[in-house]
Amino acid sequence: MGGIQHETGWYTNTCTIGFVTERDDVEGLVVASHCTNEDKDVGGVDDADIHQPNDPLVGENIVAEATIDPVLYNIDHDQCPDGWVCRYSDAAFAELDSDMSLDLGEVAKPEEVGETDVGPAGTTFTITSDSASVSVGDEIYYVGRSEGWQTAEVIETCGYAIFLPNIRIICVVTAEVTGDSDNPSTGDSGAPVLKPSSGNNVKLMGTLFGGSVAHPDEFDFSSLGNIYLELGRSSTWDSCASGC
Repeated sequence: MGGIQHETGWYTNTCTIGFVTERDDVEGLVVASHCTNEDKDVGGVDDADIHQPNDPLVGENIVAEATIDPVLYNIDHDQCPDGWVCRYSDAAFAELDSDMSLDLGEVAKPEEVGETDVGPAGTTFTITSDSASVSVGDEIYYVGRSEGWQTAEVIETCGYAIFLPNIRIICVVTAEVTGDSDNPSTGDSGAPVLKPSSGNNVKLMGTLFGGSVAHPDEFDFSSLGNIYLELGRSSTWDSCASGC
């Protein structure tokens, strides 16, 4: 399910599963692209194995394999100037191993905001809808393997984030943590970004991929619209408990 740990490479990339989904009836996971290789680069499929919860010394724990992760290129957009290569999202699709099964629309739900422990066992947020549209002022959640359940507010809907030396993720959404929430930290990359609906029901909005050194209470996430655009413009997606 979304919001829990995965690992690529032994003690190399420990990140967070974004959400489980079906893309053209193929079951899989959406994770952060930079979490699928040892160099933490964005873009380009390298058939990375996704281990959950970790990549142990003994055994495999393989649950999926990265199969869709578009390469970087110079996009005709004012946020992607000459000399830069870009993507609209930091996201990759990993096809689920044939021995695995998933329940669509489930995201781990810690007991309280600010906590990582999920309890009682089996407690989840349920994705009942999704949205490609994000607005300034939206109140959102994210659930990461390091900081758990946190709250934030959208402050920008189409900025860009720099991956040195010449990589940009463009049209990203920026949010600021609210209340007593903690800033995202190492391992929260890929965390599902959700908009509360009613009770434990939520709307899927995208996936978190990075923070700001200059503004540590802010983080960037890829909107669901840009994720679907890059990972399957003409594909049929189903990421909800009851279909979106």
